[in-house]
Amino acid sequence: MSDTHQAPDGTARPGGPLSKQEAILRAAQINPQIAALLDGASLDAISDHEFRVLSVMGERKGIRLEAVFWKALARIAADLRVPRNTLVLWIMTAAGRDRQNVTSVLRSVAVAYLLADIDRLKTPPPAGK
Repeated sequence: MSDTHQAPDGTARPGGPLSKQEAILRAAQINPQIAALLDGASLDAISDHEFRVLSVMGERKGIRLEAVFWKALARIAADLRVPRNTLVLWIMTAAGRDRQNVTSVLRSVAVAYLLADIDRLKTPPPAGK
């Protein structure tokens, strides 16, 4: 089974990875917001790692996460009206001291919360309201 990709001029070409330009073009056709995120400067801004030292469960913990996850955690904390460090404390307490991969837990909670928020926004309001 041969994989084919559509070139920017609309013609089909044999399989293989898309060029960066082709990927951005395809994304722009589907959703301009996605294409904007794939732009080099935007991609760097959201994927660069940031190192923070937080006090978690009585000890100082160094956590290195992509900037977009720190931003998501800050937004979630704002929604909950608590400081970001408090939110991280809650997450880490729930995960327990045995949890080795702190960053994985934080990423998972951030994505799960934001996905639930998206679902809530897409759910139509009850009839009659």
